[in-house]
Amino acid sequence: MLTGIVTFTFRKKIFSSPPITINVEVSSQHGEKFTRLKESDALVPIAFLLFLVPIILICLFILLINPFMNHQTATDCVVSEKDIDYNKGPDTYRIFTENCGTFQIKSSLIIGDFEDEHRYNTIEVGTTYDFKTYGYEFLGQYRNITSVKLSER
Repeated sequence: MLTGIVTFTFRKKIFSSPPITINVEVSSQHGEKFTRLKESDALVPIAFLLFLVPIILICLFILLINPFMNHQTATDCVVSEKDIDYNKGPDTYRIFTENCGTFQIKSSLIIGDFEDEHRYNTIEVGTTYDFKTYGYEFLGQYRNITSVKLSER
């Protein structure tokens, strides 16, 4: 009959570490011992995390910051309706147009824009405007209006 004893010996430094050594010792009834060393590379999970964490941070940057870099100008937009959406946290002001789509007016801490209520109140239904916007229309989000100007046409 064989009985087993497994001992783990961890010799690990942070970056320049040798592999982790696992000693497996098996004894028989007659006192004979068999020892097997198994090595496992401890740097593989660390290297994987060092690779994965920057990739995740880059993806978060693209998803959170990139919409603020997508500036556009919508010209000659005839406002057909406007309302306030109370379901999306802080007040989100929506502007519906006949020919340019739907926009929102929302405060933004990242670009330091807190004039949302004033901007919303200057827009009148039936009037034609030029809007400067940023962002994308994606999953219930609309381009955010940063500037309102009466259209010259």
